[in-house]
Amino acid sequence: MDNKNYFKAFNYLNGKINQEGELLILRSKFYKLQRCIYNKNISCSDDCPMFGEPQYKNKCAIELMICQKRKLTFSNFEDER
Repeated sequence: MDNKNYFKAFNYLNGKINQEGELLILRSKFYKLQRCIYNKNISCSDDCPMFGEPQYKNKCAIELMICQKRKLTFSNFEDER
């Protein structure tokens, strides 16, 4: 891996999908539950039809499509479902 791609990998998010199917993203030292951008009373989760499956693109990138074709890219990702 060249230096440019090596540095880029560290700019990605760290996250996970917990056992309930909810998306959590690492903020500082803690995983923070992500809320739906349309309804703050519910979590961003695999209950939503717009919530995609994680796609493992390479050793450094895992992509997750969420609502309105937004793509989150993770360097570390766990799927606990």
